[in-house]
This record gives sequence, structure tokens and C-alpha cells, in this order.
Amino acid sequence: MDAQQSALTAFAEILPESAAPALFGLMAGQPLDPAQAANALAGFDWPKHRDAVGNLISALLPVEELVPPAYENWKPVVRDGLAFIGARLSPERLIPKLVEQLSLPQNTRPEERILAFIRRIPSLQKIGQTIARNRDISPELRMRLADLEDGIREVSAEEIRGEIERQLGLALVEQQVEIEPGLYAEGSVSALMRFSRRNPPVGEPSAGVFKVLKPFIPRYFQEDLEILSELAVYFDRNQDRYDLGRFNLRNTVEGVKDLFLSETDFVRERQSMAVAAERYRGIPHIRLPEPIYSLSTPTVTAMTEERSVKVTAAFPVDRPRCRRLAHALAENLAARPLFSREDMSIFHADPHAGNLRISEVTGDIVVLDWALTASLSRDERRQLILLSLAIPLRDEDRMRNAIEALSVQRSAESRMLIQREIDEFLVALSPGSIPGPGALGDLLLRLLRAGVQFSSSFLVYRKMLLTLGDVIEELAPGLSIESVIVEFALKNGFGDKDQRERNFSIPLNIPDLLAIRWSMQWFLPRLLAQSLRSLARRGA
Repeated sequence: MDAQQSALTAFAEILPESAAPALFGLMAGQPLDPAQAANALAGFDWPKHRDAVGNLISALLPVEELVPPAYENWKPVVRDGLAFIGARLSPERLIPKLVEQLSLPQNTRPEERILAFIRRIPSLQKIGQTIARNRDISPELRMRLADLEDGIREVSAEEIRGEIERQLGLALVEQQVEIEPGLYAEGSVSALMRFSRRNPPVGEPSAGVFKVLKPFIPRYFQEDLEILSELAVYFDRNQDRYDLGRFNLRNTVEGVKDLFLSETDFVRERQSMAVAAERYRGIPHIRLPEPIYSLSTPTVTAMTEERSVKVTAAFPVDRPRCRRLAHALAENLAARPLFSREDMSIFHADPHAGNLRISEVTGDIVVLDWALTASLSRDERRQLILLSLAIPLRDEDRMRNAIEALSVQRSAESRMLIQREIDEFLVALSPGSIPGPGALGDLLLRLLRAGVQFSSSFLVYRKMLLTLGDVIEELAPGLSIESVIVEFALKNGFGDKDQRERNFSIPLNIPDLLAIRWSMQWFLPRLLAQSLRSLARRGA
């Protein structure tokens, strides 16, 4: 507590005389009306003293205590990021949070303090969620972040019901809608409530779920976006202060900003659901919620309710069924988007276990939450397939060409960097071995850590594969997404024409196929030469 007392004393010294007694009263544990404390702090020049405010937030919220010892290098990043965002909140948001933190008992657990602070700060919640989806962090840290995410309770059923009635008043009356009491679920930017109706338009279901943007989000939306932009610049300028190797903090924060933008765009989500529904129409045992447009607005989406359970909890003892389920997930969410006839192929960008469900009645896969989607162009899919084929063939020239096409850099320095990382990747392989499933991910991780920059859509697809891979590994250990993709391509590309899917297309041209055949012919000489080079390098 010494650090906290020191930060409080330093902060009190720069307060106006009228505000200092309120702060010292809180420090001494004296009862003080929160409104009185907030009024006392209202005249403080917050932008002028952001460093002191940030130091106070760091002292009150020892967030680094939640970071496992294995991630010691990340503790300063977590601490500085929380302090930076907190110190830049508008006084309207910051003052009540400081008063609340100062009013908490000194023995309050760090988790409880952090939950209280990040309440109604979606930018901080998004950062936690983004880190939690990273398979490279320890299970312990992911569990702690998941606990924080699951513990967020920011809105009441009355608030959300009031928002629905405000936006849909006449339609609710005309369709005789009854909203069930209590929240069905709550996320970082939205909350859900069930409903039924006695007079639905012809062809529409009689019941469903309202997904409602939390009422405070529009009020804080622009401020959070601006703070995230400032944080990205801050991390970019101070990257050398953190011992993170080549990990790009700015790109991570920019990704959080994109995530926040996507999750608050309900109109785009409904459009994505419609496009995805067309793709999966006719595909057995997979379905999506359907928007109910007569009860939807820019910040309210009514949709069919798909009663279901998490895929990872559906069949805990039926391992063969879990494996079939994992295979179906990889085929539908990874392979189909890759081999689509569309010029721009949409895919679900966040297939974590909470969004992948199973109907306990029909056994169908239910894919929820289409707010986070992205699209791969036909050429991006072509280059990804060529790269995937070049790696097991150890064809470094074609690996380099595909990576250069997928990257956003076109300089001689970038080409040299890519070539160097490919060489190191091949040397690290066991002599005489053929790279198997996972080699593509290993190479891409090596390239990203070296500073190679790829298109945002390609990076999102890679992240999607990692997220989906975690679910598949839990359902069917050892099953690789890459093997399912190859099986899907062979079945539809070279199988019985009558059994090929209507939307299937391999995005390769005749020169590509000839080049692959030529590369296969030179595989053994190439394997021998690379193995000898690897042995020589290791011997040196």
C-alpha cells in the first residue's frame, strides 16, 4: 500500500485547495457522499496533469499482479496501457471512477478493482478480449481474462427494455410483442433480451431475440476511438521501452480499434448474416440466426433465437462425435471461404467457442455473432493456396513469391527480409523432413515477428484460423485444419462431378497448376540440397 499512498499524496498536492480535503477524507476512510467528492474534483485541470493521474491509476489498479510470471515483460505494457487510457477519459467518466476506487476498502482484490474500473470503458474490454483470443499466451492468463470478461455487468434489463421501447414503440404495439423479463446475455457493447409476438408479419417467426447496443456506447464511442488512436501512436513512439522483440504494439491496438468499430455496426452485421446465409443455404447441419427486419433499427437487431449450447460442452464423453463436429467446423468456417466462387469471400472472423454452438434438438451447428467478419479476395486466396503448397514442397522461390504478393511492402529491403526468414525457416527443419500441418502458421509467425506486414484481411484470416484451431484442438486433439482443407479441395476438385458443391471453385489458373507440377518434379533434388545445406550450417 506504500506505493498507493505515495501516489495519492502526490496527486493531492496538485489539487485545488477546495478539492484536497475531499481526497484526504477518502484516503482516511471517512464517509463521503460520492456526489460531494465528484463536485470537489470537478474543477481540476485533468489534461494538464495526465501523468499524475496515470500514476494514481497505476497505484490504485495493480493490474500487473494478474499477469503470470511467464509474461514478466508484458507487465509494463499492461500497466502503461491502462494508465494511458484511464488518464485520457473525459472528467465526466474519470471522476466517478476515481471516487469509486478511493471509496473501495483497501483489501479489495485487484480483480474486483479492475472490473469496477473497466465498467463502461469498451476500449479496455476489447483489449482484454483481443489478448484472451491469442493462443500464444498461457492458459492461466487466458482464464483470468475470460473471468474478467464474463464478470462485466454494465446494464440492467430495465435500461435495455427502455431502449427497445423507445426505438420500436409503434411496431411493438402493432405486432403485440412481449419482452421477457431479465437479460438473456450481455457482451461488451450489447445486451440481449428474448421476446415473443402474437401478430407477426406473414412469413416471420413468432419469437426471437433482441440484440441491443448499450445506450452509453454512442455517447462514449468517439472518445474511445480517439483514445485508442492516441494509444497506438504512444506505443509506436515508445516501443523500444518494452522488451518485446519485434512484436508490434501499434498494430495490436489498431486491431482493437477495428474490432470496436465492427462490433458497433449492427447494419453491417445484418448484411454479413445475409451473405453468409446464402453461402450456407443447402449445406446440411449448419445454420445462422436470421434477422427480423421489421423489428430492427441501426442499433437494435431482432433475430431468430437459436437455442443451443457451446460446441465444447455438447458431447463431453462422445469423442467420435466430437471429432466429426470438429471436422465440420473446419470445413465450413475455413475451407468453404477459401474455395468460394465469389470475388470477395466473406468469413467469420471470431469463431471462439462462445460463438460456435450446437442445437440440442437437431444437432445442427449454429454460428452466432456475425459482427466480426472479413473478406479475402480471389487473388489473396490464390496466393495463400500457392504458399500452402510450396511449403511442403520446400519450394523457396514460390514461397517467396507468394509471401511478397500477400505482403503490403514492395521494397528491396522487404524482399531481403522475406528471403532471410524463409532461409532460416528451411534451415530449422529437420534434414530430409517434409513440413507438415502447422508449418504455415510457424512461417507466418516468424515473418510477423521479423516485421513483415501483410494485408489486414489476410491477418484476420490467420487470426481466425488460430481461434478456430483452439476450438478444434479441444474437440479433437491432433486434427489439423490444414488437413481438412486439403480433403475438402480434393473431394470437390477431383471427386465425382455430381457430388461437387455449387459454390466450389479453386482459385488457381492453368499456369499455377503447371508450376505446381514442375515444382513436384524437382522436389527430391531440392530436398537433398536443402538438407545438405542445413547439415552444413549446423556443423558450422
